[in-house]
Amino acid sequence: MKLFWATSLLYIVPIRAAQSCYFPNGSPSPGTAPCDPDAENSMCCDKSQGAFCLSNKLCRGPDGNLIRGACTDRNWAAPECAYYCLSANRGGHDLISCSNVTNTDTSYCCDGHRDFCCNDGVARFEVLPANPQIWATYDLTSSKFIVQRAAATSTPPTGSSAALLSSTPIATTGTHLVSQTPSSAFTPPGQPTEATSPSGLPTVAIAGIAACGVVVVSLAVAIAFLVWKLRRNKARLLEEQAKTAEMKQQMTAQAQAQAQGQYGYGPGQAGYYPYKAPLPPQEVDACRLPTEVDGYRPPAELPAPGRRSRF
Repeated sequence: MKLFWATSLLYIVPIRAAQSCYFPNGSPSPGTAPCDPDAENSMCCDKSQGAFCLSNKLCRGPDGNLIRGACTDRNWAAPECAYYCLSANRGGHDLISCSNVTNTDTSYCCDGHRDFCCNDGVARFEVLPANPQIWATYDLTSSKFIVQRAAATSTPPTGSSAALLSSTPIATTGTHLVSQTPSSAFTPPGQPTEATSPSGLPTVAIAGIAACGVVVVSLAVAIAFLVWKLRRNKARLLEEQAKTAEMKQQMTAQAQAQAQGQYGYGPGQAGYYPYKAPLPPQEVDACRLPTEVDGYRPPAELPAPGRRSRF
């Protein structure tokens, strides 16, 4: 039973069809194969023994020439497609190295694009990175490319190489392809590269800037806290001094009031007398003995008329 279901699944699961390759003008390129057959989009190179896909999105033929390959994206909008020499009027042109002029192995011109391209530099462009590595090799037994290294995507070219882009239809004759150079090279494994952010700055630089920003913010917060604490302590000190002065004034006023109540009153102040409540009425003692009036009194001589008394 299990064998039956397993066999049935083989017929149910759809088999992924092999991807086709296209020239920049949208016409099929039957003589090429995807460099990465398992990828959603991939560059394409010639299906021949000794052909290689390079990490800079170029193809190297068995004769050693560098050529621009096709792409699985018919509209050539995928970043895996190469974006150079798109204005060539026919196919089968290799890239021309300008190393004899620039002394670098990254300068190229499109073959047949213009005379003296390398010398005047008008249509000259760069193919990066220098010394590209082999990304995939073609296997005749399996009739497909075998990926050897991982590849990175790229963005459309800018600057002088962008001028090579054109909407002019490109005729495709034979299996050879118009040579071109990618604007952003693949990054082969084992070759250290510096990660960059969308802003163009290296990740290490961004990390350093972020760390410096954290330190600056921390210092600013610490300084602000110290200033706030100093101001707070100063405000508390002034408040305590004000309370102490107020208490001294109150004590002085109380002392003066006590002194005025004991010794009188000061100038300009009305004096006061202590109030004493009247005593309640008391009954006269009824047992008090009467006092006898003295009954003896000697006679006194009246003064004679005309004479004043001696008394």
